[in-house]
Amino acid sequence: MTRAFRFCSALTVSSLILAACGGGSGPTAVPAGPSQSKPPSVGRAALSFFVASKTGSARTKRPAYLPSMTQSIVVNVFNGDGTPANPAIAPVVTNLNSSSCTAVTGGQQCAVTVTVPTQALLFAVAAYAQPNGTGALLSSSVTPATIGSGPNNVSSH
Repeated sequence: MTRAFRFCSALTVSSLILAACGGGSGPTAVPAGPSQSKPPSVGRAALSFFVASKTGSARTKRPAYLPSMTQSIVVNVFNGDGTPANPAIAPVVTNLNSSSCTAVTGGQQCAVTVTVPTQALLFAVAAYAQPNGTGALLSSSVTPATIGSGPNNVSSH
């Protein structure tokens, strides 16, 4: 065995022995007190999406839009490090035929607002070929944003 491995093994065994020796003769009650945790602050993130029409000038520009075959958009929100948000935030599903989307020149503009904790977050946006986030995945993107209290606009670059 190498010297480093023996040291780590001895340290691990010592830690286990010390952890097993809790001391004391039994459980003790901790007096109940007021909770020290407060609910997280929340903000509102406004997201907007442009879905290009099958024809029009948007097709000739740099792709900064969702594919014309898009029928639904799903937004998932994660902590800034990619772990699930706590408290959990339900996915936001927007169908292109909903009141969240309006016809504009060259396609459709969709807007959704999500209530989220005020912190650094990741917004994962996915476009699907069928309503309700079903069918083929056509496009996806992850956009980081730091959310403060009040309204926030989230945009990808």
